[in-house]
Amino acid sequence: MNAFQSIDVLFERQFECHDSLGNVYEVKLVMSKAEEIEPYVWRCGFKIVGIGHEEIRIVDGVDAIDALLRSLRMAHALLVHFAKEELKEIAWYDRDDLGLPPL
Repeated sequence: MNAFQSIDVLFERQFECHDSLGNVYEVKLVMSKAEEIEPYVWRCGFKIVGIGHEEIRIVDGVDAIDALLRSLRMAHALLVHFAKEELKEIAWYDRDDLGLPPL
């Protein structure tokens, strides 16, 4: 169990998920504000809604931007993995890169 029980939403992004039958549904990435835990340790939480396990994931960084970028990269990897495993396509404004930094 992680320290974040809920997320104070800083921002979110909505994606379209397409399955092989032509169904389209929403997937949402919700990001929290980065918090300083101790000097040089910042923590940022995120949750992906609409693909099953909607647990809050926590990523650390050396400052707020590092924690945020690492969180965005992890979210990107999870979305790509989900799409590949479930044989679905996830897009953001018809972009395959989802507008997120890759690993």
